[in-house]
Amino acid sequence: MDPAESHFVLSQYVGQFLNGVLKEISGRDKLEKQIAVCNRLIKSVSASLDNSAVEGATVNSRGNRLLQIINPIFTRHPKPETPLSVCSLLTATSGDPSLVSQLKQEILHADQIDILVSFIKWSGIRIIKDELEEFA
Repeated sequence: MDPAESHFVLSQYVGQFLNGVLKEISGRDKLEKQIAVCNRLIKSVSASLDNSAVEGATVNSRGNRLLQIINPIFTRHPKPETPLSVCSLLTATSGDPSLVSQLKQEILHADQIDILVSFIKWSGIRIIKDELEEFA
């Protein structure tokens, strides 16, 4: 294993192992047990490091996730259905949101926009023009 990539390879292995362990937990209090396992792991790891930043990295005991930060200028727009923190495959089926709708919502909730494309046509810009102007 190359030391330059070892952190990535090892974290993938530990992540897969932990996924299997958490999957096996059952019962009515499944979430609470899973969170307890994660927090014990985090505390064990932080005890072996000289980094105080990881000490407070435990999982919220209720399992709440931060999904958005409420800002008054964003309240008039719906938040995207596909968060950027999760890979999403938009298939253009009736049950999926459209790529254009998700892109527009992301633009309206962004504090910075970087677009990298290999080519661009006016027809591609036109469909998000209003959202880009509002952002600007």
